Amino acid sequence: HQADSGYKSELVEKGLTQIVHKLLSRPTLRNHDKITRWCHRLVVNMVANCRDAQKSLYQVGGSQAVAQNQTVLQLVIKSVSRPGISADELQVCFSILGSCSLCPECVPCLLRSAIAPCTVRMLRGFADSKPPDAPKASAALHFLLKLSESKDGQQMAMKVPEALTIIAQTRSTFLNLGPLRYQCSLAMRNFAFCPEGKLNFINEVEPFEALFSDLEGTTSFAESCHCQAHAANALWAFVYNYQKGKTHLKKAEMLDRVKRVHRDMSTALEACSSHEYTASSAAATSMEMLRSTVRSLDAVLELSDQ
Repeated sequence: HQADSGYKSELVEKGLTQIVHKLLSRPTLRNHDKITRWCHRLVVNMVANCRDAQKSLYQVGGSQAVAQNQTVLQLVIKSVSRPGISADELQVCFSILGSCSLCPECVPCLLRSAIAPCTVRMLRGFADSKPPDAPKASAALHFLLKLSESKDGQQMAMKVPEALTIIAQTRSTFLNLGPLRYQCSLAMRNFAFCPEGKLNFINEVEPFEALFSDLEGTTSFAESCHCQAHAANALWAFVYNYQKGKTHLKKAEMLDRVKRVHRDMSTALEACSSHEYTASSAAATSMEMLRSTVRSLDAVLELSDQ
């Protein structure tokens, strides 16, 4: 189980990361799959919400380990590209890297490793494979989602050519898989908050159309209401304090589409609000997402008039 952050810090202080480093970096053990898997599962719990554990992955071993690409963090990065890696193991490795992407001491290593462009390429490969590999695509999206949660991570991902387009294409590939659609819509929503992401939404056609497809609810699945709310919030982020975004939205009848969805959603919200509900948690969640969508579109229309 995941211990609390203080307990994890104490384990790091007592040398747990050194033990993991010795196991993963020793040539006779490095290719032992069971030991590697055990170490990765230990590390993924260590680094969750514990900065001391996160930075230890790059600091243990010192400058010699860094120069030889033998820190625990660098070894995990290498594992991501290992041929034949299972979806479960890939998920664990990307979870480790996602946690470390929130640690300032680890960000330079992640940048130098080019893990962001590597992940985007892998995501395209998983979506394009025959048949498409949903579990591995989900693992890659998990890491990109983590990157989207911080300024450093957003910049790292949005510097990758066509990263947003590949996320949008992944969404199209897995159109009927709600959890993957949720990941894609949330990632695009988060990237719409950073300057590099805003510019990429202007320069790339498919991501913007994917937002409108989610907004207009062209397909129905359990996560539809969440994706719709993400899309509306992404549009608000896109136009907020960004004149180019407002101008872009007014082109090609995009604003008319926003107004149409806003009208339909407002009508639906009024209809739902006029009834008494002893609603299930799912229905309550849908109502809250509907309110969120309408609030975001209210703001988009107000900003577009300025």
